[in-house]
Amino acid sequence: MTSFSIIVTSCKSWRLIAIIVVIGGVPVPEKQIESKCRPFSEFLLVKKDGSVRCHACSRCPVGKCVETHCSGYINTKCRTPEANEYLAGDVCMPCTDCGNRRIVQLGCSSNSDTKCGGCKSEYYWDEMVEECIPIFHETESDTTAAHPSHLSTLI
Repeated sequence: MTSFSIIVTSCKSWRLIAIIVVIGGVPVPEKQIESKCRPFSEFLLVKKDGSVRCHACSRCPVGKCVETHCSGYINTKCRTPEANEYLAGDVCMPCTDCGNRRIVQLGCSSNSDTKCGGCKSEYYWDEMVEECIPIFHETESDTTAAHPSHLSTLI
């Protein structure tokens, strides 16, 4: 039977933690053991008896998203979506901002993104820049205002 031990040291000034696995009196590089674990599926678990093995990563419970994927000696960390975020599977995504020129058809919820509608009445959709542009009304003193009917004269 091969014996091994794990030595953990830390340095407060550098916040460094070194883990050395010793098998049969010979140090084994951490990367060599870690490479046996499947990335983002398993992490290294150190048991109370000092043994090290690959362990399946935890999944986030319903209503939580992944804050940090598991790797090395750390299991998956989950968090609650913040205000202005929604869940897309197990990922927290920022809610779309329709801005002040578009109509909000459906507000962002914990399970779905904001649904933006068309432009508000004082704006028009510009295909080239893909945003709502203000409609300027012509006056007698300004006949070259940016208006959908005058776009060809501005090019």
